[in-house]
Amino acid sequence: PTPLSGSDRFRAFAMAFKEHFASHLNLEEWDDETSSQFRALSWLADEDGANITAAVEGEGSVERAVRRYALAVLYFSTGGREWKDLYGFLSEQHECSWRDEGGKSGVRC
Repeated sequence: PTPLSGSDRFRAFAMAFKEHFASHLNLEEWDDETSSQFRALSWLADEDGANITAAVEGEGSVERAVRRYALAVLYFSTGGREWKDLYGFLSEQHECSWRDEGGKSGVRC
């Protein structure tokens, strides 16, 4: 099923993810506006300053979108706003740079 909630961009990401990764996703989570999965997809579609797309090729590749989505799920599901160090999570910077200045903690790609 395609989520009933969300913007056109939300639905575009949901359809792209479903097409490429359906066997790895719990699509029902996208219908619950309080779930970390819904919040992450909503952030990716409507708030992410990187403004990537769900396109199959190029800088807006599905793989990059999935990486940002997965990291956003981690952020929302673990209370990211309350983290002592945010490491740039959910910033417009490339997700592979979401780490401390020394590169010891945070995301490594």
